[in-house]
Amino acid sequence: MKLIIFYDSSCPLYIEEMRQLQKHNNQQQLSFEDILASDFNQRFPYISITDASTILHGLYFPEPQQSPQLLLGLDVTYLAWRSIGKKRWIALLRWPIIRFFAD
Repeated sequence: MKLIIFYDSSCPLYIEEMRQLQKHNNQQQLSFEDILASDFNQRFPYISITDASTILHGLYFPEPQQSPQLLLGLDVTYLAWRSIGKKRWIALLRWPIIRFFAD
């Protein structure tokens, strides 16, 4: 499993969360891409910088041979924290009734 998280380095909240995720990313299952990097459009032409600055984007690779899945918002947050075994309570935000309001 691999997850690429596309974040906005001008946002203090994103920077702090990415810092926390990196701290616990011991198995390197997460990678981080700054949407404001000068070469971002060349490397990820299918990710809209405008959209990614509005809602968190992630590219999830379940298995090496499977096609990646684009995830948005709390789905990215949940998978990121789950993959490093932290903040398990975030799973509550993915329950159907709560998900509707949380999203």
